Amino acid sequence: MSNAVRLNATMDEDLLGRLDAYARDHYEDRSTALRQLVDFALRELRKRDALKGVPERPGDSPRVRAGARAGDLGSSRPAPGGGG
Repeated sequence: MSNAVRLNATMDEDLLGRLDAYARDHYEDRSTALRQLVDFALRELRKRDALKGVPERPGDSPRVRAGARAGDLGSSRPAPGGGG
């Protein structure tokens, strides 16, 4: 991680509860869980946006179309909750 910057965020109690539950289930502190989830969400949104601009060809999977448009999607860390 590059230089860390402190962030102050406001969220409703339900969302905070879900964040804390995720952190607890994955043995992480709240800040680490939030970083993981934001990183994951931004990578997924970038893939989704890439799919919007690539015409579908017979036989192409969504992953192929996203790769054609997005190139290297950044982090090679596994997604929150496992997987890779």
